[in-house]
Amino acid sequence: GLALARRLGEGVKVSSMLLTLGTVRVDQGQYEEGEAYLAEAMAVAVRAHDSYGEILAQAHLGIVCWGRGDSARAIERLETARTRAREVGHPLPAAVASRYLGLIATEAGDYARAAARHREWMDYDPDPVSAHILARTAHDVASLAAMLGEAEQAAWLFGAAAALGAAIGLAPAWPERGVHERARSHALGTLGDDAFDAAFNAGRRLSQEHILAEVEAVLDAGVGSPQATSGDR
Repeated sequence: GLALARRLGEGVKVSSMLLTLGTVRVDQGQYEEGEAYLAEAMAVAVRAHDSYGEILAQAHLGIVCWGRGDSARAIERLETARTRAREVGHPLPAAVASRYLGLIATEAGDYARAAARHREWMDYDPDPVSAHILARTAHDVASLAAMLGEAEQAAWLFGAAAALGAAIGLAPAWPERGVHERARSHALGTLGDDAFDAAFNAGRRLSQEHILAEVEAVLDAGVGSPQATSGDR
């Protein structure tokens, strides 16, 4: 029994290492190499009876699918990870899946679902929200604001996200970077250079409390958007 426990423990460590290698590659846009690491991490986690590692790898494999342009497969994998994580009580894998489902919904124009999933991601972090969670949230919700037609609000949040990211050394990551860049271009095109820059710079000076208030306002607007779907829950 002790030997088996040691083998399982080693499996969890190996799975975690492979997962880290895979997520770093995906963040860099190296999807093929990242997928190989993540698939191996998932297989090792299954053998080690590590449900946490298995589900987190499944979520990241869904992110790979989205990065490669296969949204349907991405949603399938992310929803599976989200459901299983919630069933067995693994908050982080559930939150990661929710975040990316929110981003995919934003691109699809399903703003109510996007808002719901982004709230699930935020709810993972205890109050007060950490700088890492808030920086990612501000970027994601800025993108949602831009697509909702709230260009100035989007520019504020893009500025806030830039300041938060710089303070903690958070580098732009793929595939969400593509959503952020397209939404930022959309807001810039709506406002024009001068107005966008003014709002962006104002956003860099927002307090955490003000950022959270702006995020909540955008999420509320998303829930009430015409794209709301009755089957979101």
